[in-house]
Amino acid sequence: ADTLRTETALRVVKILKPAQVLNFFVAVAELQLRIRSLGLDKDAQSGNQG
Repeated sequence: ADTLRTETALRVVKILKPAQVLNFFVAVAELQLRIRSLGLDKDAQSGNQG
């Protein structure tokens, strides 16, 4: 799965203009941070119920 994500991202980057590449990477980073935050919140809630 990681290889597929990497290959897909590289293909996307090849067709974008430099400013679009920057926006793409910013969006990817924001998504990763939000997913991590949701996971940490869920872990904290699970810990409080245990």
